[in-house]
Amino acid sequence: WYLIHNPGNNNVSFFRIEDFGRKTVNLSAKTVDDSGAGAGARDMAITRDGDRATIFVLNTNNTIVRSTDGGNTFETVYVKNGNSNVPAKFTGSWITADPENSNVIYIGQKGKLLKYDLTTGLNEDLSTGLPNISCEDIIFHEGSGDIYFFSSSSGIYRRDHASGQWSLWMKGYNPLAAKRLALNYTTQEMVIGDYGRGVWVADL
Repeated sequence: WYLIHNPGNNNVSFFRIEDFGRKTVNLSAKTVDDSGAGAGARDMAITRDGDRATIFVLNTNNTIVRSTDGGNTFETVYVKNGNSNVPAKFTGSWITADPENSNVIYIGQKGKLLKYDLTTGLNEDLSTGLPNISCEDIIFHEGSGDIYFFSSSSGIYRRDHASGQWSLWMKGYNPLAAKRLALNYTTQEMVIGDYGRGVWVADL
């Protein structure tokens, strides 16, 4: 599996864990983009469609790179800007992906969620109805296709895949104290790190 440690640290922030946790391989130097910048990781997403996994990394140069060989090599992802193909570079952003589709990625920024089709490089703005709030993480829920947009200042907003509507996701946690979150697919629960008050667990 793969681990981000000290996000944004150029030299020691992205690792591959091997041999059931007995060995770590530092991949930070491999995540540079075509400009030669961006060693290290700020965020990542993994898809597993096809015959191998694709690892997307948002590197320290705010550029998205991807690997299809387990992180041994990375290539820069390009998207459309007008009529030109440009590196997928997004400042102050987070990334997620549908685990079953390596051709689509989602970018979260302040008050914004963009869906990119990597076969065309074009994007779709999914932000309508989302408040202009900070973004500290985004999570794609496999199965439903819903997207959870996390703001440490405002809580968690969920975009319903079927309706396209955004709503504040409230399940008993303090939206102004949540700091980190993760999905437990085995139990279908959201796990929320609540600053100074432990961990909250709630059904999706």
